Amino acid sequence: MPEVSDISQVAQAVPDEPVNKPTNRKSYQFLVYLVIFLFGTVFGFFLNDRIIKSNVTEERNIQEKSSMITGASSAPQTGVDESKLALISHLPNFDSLTVRDLPNMIDTRGVYEYNGRYIVASVDRLVEYDSKSEMIVRTNNPTVLPCIFSTAIIGDNLYVTCNKVVLDVNGNTTGKSTLVRLNLTSGSITNRYFETDAKPRINFWVTSLGTDLWGSSWDGVFKMDTTTQKVVEYSSQSIGYPNCRPGRIYIKNNAVRVQITNGSDCPGGVAEYDTNTNTWKQLPDSNEAVQAVNEVPKVEGKTLPLYVAVSPRIDDLYYLFANDAVYTVSRMGFPIKFKKLNSTIDSVAEPVVYISPDKQYSLIIGLVDGMGGNTLAQTLPIYLITMQTGAVYNLTSSYTQDLGPTNTIIQTSSQGFTFTTQPHGVLIIGKNNKNLFATVDFPSHSLIFPVSNP
Repeated sequence: MPEVSDISQVAQAVPDEPVNKPTNRKSYQFLVYLVIFLFGTVFGFFLNDRIIKSNVTEERNIQEKSSMITGASSAPQTGVDESKLALISHLPNFDSLTVRDLPNMIDTRGVYEYNGRYIVASVDRLVEYDSKSEMIVRTNNPTVLPCIFSTAIIGDNLYVTCNKVVLDVNGNTTGKSTLVRLNLTSGSITNRYFETDAKPRINFWVTSLGTDLWGSSWDGVFKMDTTTQKVVEYSSQSIGYPNCRPGRIYIKNNAVRVQITNGSDCPGGVAEYDTNTNTWKQLPDSNEAVQAVNEVPKVEGKTLPLYVAVSPRIDDLYYLFANDAVYTVSRMGFPIKFKKLNSTIDSVAEPVVYISPDKQYSLIIGLVDGMGGNTLAQTLPIYLITMQTGAVYNLTSSYTQDLGPTNTIIQTSSQGFTFTTQPHGVLIIGKNNKNLFATVDFPSHSLIFPVSNP
C-alpha cells in the first residue's frame, strides 16, 4: 500500500459502505443511526491511528536528517565496533602509547571546515578538531586507515589517497597507490577505487571542484563525477606536457591546475583546465603548489600542538609534552591541556621521561636528531619542567665545550637511561652500564655531573 502523505488520501483510501434503503423508515431509523455512529467511531479511530503513525514517521525522518547535518559527528555510533572504523573517538594503542601514536600534524594535506569543526589532514594523520575547545574529537584508526598522502572533500565524504608504490634505483616499480572514500558522518570507508587498475599512480594527488574529484599522478590526470562515478582520463600528452610527469593537482581561481615537475626532457610548468572549452592550456613554471604542501597545517591561523615526549603510564594516565604545553590523556580519550609552558621544548630522538612521585617535576632527555653538534648543549638537551607553573629549564644549555668524537656521554646517551628518585631530585643512570650519568637537583634547577663527566 503506498505511503500516506496527507489526511485527504487517508479518507479516500477507505471505501464507502453500501447502505440499503429501509422499507419502513420509522422502524429502521434507530438502527440506521446506530450503524452510522458505530461506523464513525471505528473510522475516526482508524484515521487518528494512521495520522499518529504518519506523524511519528515524519518526525523520525526529520530528526535523522538533522542529526546528520548538525549532530556531533564524533559521537560513537551505538552498536558499532569502533575498531573497524576509519575514524575513532580516542587515541589508538593506549596500552603502549608512544610519540608515534600521537596526532602530530607536520605536512599539510588538507584543512576543511566541517560541521562547525575542522578536518585536518597531514602525512598519515587525520584529525577532526574543535577550535572552540581546542580539542581533537576524532582521529584516523591506523589499523583501518594507516596511510594518508593526499585528500579532498566533497560534501560528507573525504577522498584519501595512499602512496604504496616502491621505486627502485633502476626506475622499476612495485605495488600501487590507492584511493578510498571516507564518509565523515559514519567514520567508515564506503568505497575503494582503481583496485583493478593497472596504473601504479605514483605520487597520487587529489583535489575537488564542485562534485568533481580530480586526481593526478605520474600516469596522468583524471576527473571523476562523484554523482555518476564516471571517470575521464587525461594523459601527459593531452594536457600539453608530453615526456613529463604530472605533479600536484590543486585549485586556483576556481580552476584546476597541475604542477609539472622539471626533468631532463621536460621544461616544467603548469597545466590549467579550461571548463568553458574543456581543453588544457599551458602556463609558465610556478612553485606555488610545492610551497603550499610543505606548510604545517593551521586552524584559524594557529598550528596544532607538536608532541615531543610521552611519560610512563601513571594511574592509567599519560603526561604528554608538546612544544606549547603539558597535556594529559586517559584511556578512550584525547589530549587535554594540563599546563602551558613558558618556553619551547624541542623535538628529540627517542626521548626518556621521568615524573617525580609527587608529580611536581618532570625530566625529558633525548639526543637531538642527527646528533646536533659537538657540544653537550647541541647534542643532549635535558629539560626540567616544573609541572605546576609550566617553567622549562634546559639544564645542558650552558655546556658548550667540545665533547670530542669518542666522548662517553654520547655513547651512554644513545643506550638510554633509568632513574633513581632522591629526596630533592633524581639520579640519571646509564641503562646499560648502570653508571651514574648525572644528578638533578629540583629546588635549584641544577645538573651535577660526576667528576669524570663535564
